[in-house]
Amino acid sequence: MRRIAWGTSKLLWLYLQHSRDTEWHYVIDDFTDRDAFENIPIRRSSELRSENLDECHIYIFAVSNASLAAIIAKLASFGLILGKNVHLYSELFAPSFAKSMRDQLGWTVDPSLLQYSVATTLNSRKAVHTTLCGTWLFLETVRHLRAVAGDVAEVGCYEGGNALNCLLSKEWNAEKRYLLFDSFEGFPAPSQHDPKVKSGDYATEKLFGEIVAPFKVYSEVEIIKGFVPETFAEVPANNKFSIVFYDCDLYQPALDTFAFFWDRMERGGILLIHDYFAEPNGFHGVRQATNEFFQPLGVEIMTFWQNTMAAVRKT
Repeated sequence: MRRIAWGTSKLLWLYLQHSRDTEWHYVIDDFTDRDAFENIPIRRSSELRSENLDECHIYIFAVSNASLAAIIAKLASFGLILGKNVHLYSELFAPSFAKSMRDQLGWTVDPSLLQYSVATTLNSRKAVHTTLCGTWLFLETVRHLRAVAGDVAEVGCYEGGNALNCLLSKEWNAEKRYLLFDSFEGFPAPSQHDPKVKSGDYATEKLFGEIVAPFKVYSEVEIIKGFVPETFAEVPANNKFSIVFYDCDLYQPALDTFAFFWDRMERGGILLIHDYFAEPNGFHGVRQATNEFFQPLGVEIMTFWQNTMAAVRKT
């Protein structure tokens, strides 16, 4: 059986760094000039036409739902079908992720939440960049902290795809408020600790009115537009939180978020940090900010390479 990876993303890089799985015939990438990725030969998708596809299993390593959908469609043109001879990277990541959750957080995971994450991500009209296991971790956190007092905040919600997946799930507690923060205009000026990005990069592709429309049916949701940390002035002084999810990618907004929310976290609350793990030349400023803020406090930083995240718990 020939095992083929599709996509030279950070997910494949992380998988190769943290597993002993080296049995890959090649990786498909139609958009690179490189000949190899971590010593695995790179080929174009057109080479699948010369393969005996009955002997191939292809694993998709892509982050966003748009990329996943595009690759699935391309594979379908070759007669390859998801669930038969096409697989998502989450199949490979799930066992080690479940073990990491048990070892670090003491949680037994609910596999149905991964199924839900895959279904909603693949069918969402909104952009979802959290990764499949990232959505799974977020939903597990919502499930396990359902009874913990305090609201939920997502700092860097982009178009709200992750939030909408949560609100539609059986785990969401509608008695909590859900605060969504984003500039919706892309990055502010990056710091020296961030990769070569510029102000305005990663701006949302949809108009603000389109982004907020699906949330109008949720009275518990508040969307706060603007840059960190100025937008935090709109949070009431006595507001407490059980879950905070940081996903602004950059160093300084991470420090500002930690400084504002950590003292407002309820005991037992969890702060999730996206992009703690990054590929070479990726968003390494987030990891630096996390270590700088929490290590002097003696707070354990729990890490989940399977979704690039870290988590800290208020005790």
